[in-house]
Amino acid sequence: MFLNNKIITSYILFISLILFYSCTEIKKEARHKPSALSSSYSFETQKPFSEYIKDTRKIITESIKLKNIKQKIEYKKIIEANAPFEFYPDKRKNKKNGILLIHGLADSPFMMKDIGKYFKEKSFLVRSILLPGHGTIPGDLTDIKYQQWIEAVKYGINSFGKETENLYIAGFSTGGALALYFALNPQQINTKIKGIILLSPAVKIFYESIVKYIKLYEKLGWKWLTVAEDKDVARYESVSLNSAYQVYLLSTKLKGEKKIKIPVIIALSEDDPIIIPNAAKNFFNKRIEAPKKLILYKNNPSINENPNIEERQSRYPNQNISNFSHLALPISPDNYHYGKNGNYKNCLNYLRNKQKLAKCLNAKDKDIVYGSLNLKKNIFRRLTYNPDFKNMCDTFYNFITASTSNKLSNSKVSTLDIK
Repeated sequence: MFLNNKIITSYILFISLILFYSCTEIKKEARHKPSALSSSYSFETQKPFSEYIKDTRKIITESIKLKNIKQKIEYKKIIEANAPFEFYPDKRKNKKNGILLIHGLADSPFMMKDIGKYFKEKSFLVRSILLPGHGTIPGDLTDIKYQQWIEAVKYGINSFGKETENLYIAGFSTGGALALYFALNPQQINTKIKGIILLSPAVKIFYESIVKYIKLYEKLGWKWLTVAEDKDVARYESVSLNSAYQVYLLSTKLKGEKKIKIPVIIALSEDDPIIIPNAAKNFFNKRIEAPKKLILYKNNPSINENPNIEERQSRYPNQNISNFSHLALPISPDNYHYGKNGNYKNCLNYLRNKQKLAKCLNAKDKDIVYGSLNLKKNIFRRLTYNPDFKNMCDTFYNFITASTSNKLSNSKVSTLDIK
């Protein structure tokens, strides 16, 4: 008998990762054990969003005591990065448009804050939630269930009530999968969604072939995909096996033949190694009815045969950018933490090579290559911002507002060209 390709791939991944971790000394600390601080939060339907923010900030404050913070970092900085937020426009004439922002796995609302600021300036009521298990310590994702994320998003959607006429959802990675879940199951919410914006949606993840066998790995004592120092104040650097498994389970809820009939726009990097880009493209082509648009970032963009797909450049030689990483899309180059001149350098690729790690952290920009994949001839740093951020957001805004207003036909909306 011959094994099929999926079984062979799963076996190779399994053996590779077992060998990888068997050669690695992993030190786990208190932050790698569940605290139940955020995962036990009860989402009360009638609770005002402002009260939810206050409650969550208290939880984050309590969690700081459990973190092993080697550097002197102010509590305020950690709380502001991880807490849910709400933006009201400075000059708000009416409550016409609202948008709920949903972050990805191991992330925090900070990942969506630049997009939130953009839509605030466009007179949107902006809200961002913190998914259960996030914003506290990595251990809180070791026993989380994807159904808890669904409940959190449901609360966020319903919190708008009658405050807005048009409600949109913008989701990054796992947040994108959650947005799709509610687009496919509108009967579960009280507020009608007018359109969704997806950034690197987790329709299918790279680790799917591994996490399916979570029970086996747990028996072997393997509970983590990555264990790091968690120095980043805005997201976990340590990622539990269970959390990836929950994303996989969530993605299975997106399967089927049911069509999405509300406007959908997607931004996607062809070089993304965290999700499977082709799975997102297939979902776009087969499951979403017009109006729809896909912004596809790649090294050699051209005029796509599909009029609903716009290819854009992901290679910026003058900025030493080789391609776009999974984390890059929702972040502005001006972001103080992840931006072009930000204070955080993503060198997690070299965690087990101290010499290369030091070079990555200390090298000057001219000696660094930014992108998604490791390059053998250069010191590589993961790209954490999108040089096309403003143009991408303009495309998002023009697409969803044109689609909702019905000023353009479906075909024109689908091929909308933003200059």
